Amino acid sequence: MIGKKIREYFETEPDFKEALPKNLKDTDSLIDSGVIDSLGIIKLVLFIEETFKISVGAEELNQENFETISSIEKFITHKTVGR
Repeated sequence: MIGKKIREYFETEPDFKEALPKNLKDTDSLIDSGVIDSLGIIKLVLFIEETFKISVGAEELNQENFETISSIEKFITHKTVGR
């Protein structure tokens, strides 16, 4: 569910959809594939905070959390468990 929402965001957001490879797997690097850069991460974080009603701290803005759709899903799941 979370991964699907993230993928849909990348597929519909004008800043990302042009760079999104058609065969991108959830485990492929969004950074290495050129889909997302530092500005894109900020836009993504705003979407995540609004959609999933979570806050993302500055210390959480790292490649580990935002490298792939799977890592983003894992990060959001971790933040929302137990709320």
